[in-house]
Amino acid sequence: MDWSYVAGFFDGEGSVTKNMNQTGRYYPYLVWTNTDRRVLEEMQKFLTANRIRSKVNFWANGDVNNRGWKDKYWLTVYDKSSVQECIYNMHPHLIIKTLEVEWVMDILEGVEARFDLLPAV
Repeated sequence: MDWSYVAGFFDGEGSVTKNMNQTGRYYPYLVWTNTDRRVLEEMQKFLTANRIRSKVNFWANGDVNNRGWKDKYWLTVYDKSSVQECIYNMHPHLIIKTLEVEWVMDILEGVEARFDLLPAV
């Protein structure tokens, strides 16, 4: 596992997402999705070894209309310093999502804490 693998996986299966915190402001985080939990757990081990906080989540397909669908897993990098460190290391290897992660870096550069983030629109 290395940063080029993590970046390539992010280009194909990842996204920059935003969530609203308790103060009504948005904060960005990084998400990778897949139906194979093992690959996300291996990436999480790599991120943890690089001092990046992350979490693997699970969504069971309980939809009766989509019984053939597989369960979904996602890996999330969510705190400011972890998002910044992850982007810093992925950036040289990204092809498709370069602008998205540069946008996140611009937002996070002037932020000291989550309550300083973008106001909800």
